[in-house]
Amino acid sequence: MLGPSKICVIVKTGNPDRFRVEEASGIKLREGDEINVAYMAAGRPFFASECRRGNRLLGTYTGALGGGICRIAIRDLSKNGS
Repeated sequence: MLGPSKICVIVKTGNPDRFRVEEASGIKLREGDEINVAYMAAGRPFFASECRRGNRLLGTYTGALGGGICRIAIRDLSKNGS
């Protein structure tokens, strides 16, 4: 979670540092966007580069500047059959 009313669920793709947005609420990123994230940590701002919506390059995204990322949860999708 990026903040109390902001949610961003991302899934790792096959490329290093590349993620796909699975769910987004209260932020500018949308489901299906692809982003590069080199580093993320609870309590720190969220930075994404090379953000793309389809073939359109959106540039960079910065979020959670006020208080940092509230929570990071890691799920092993291979155990869910996904």
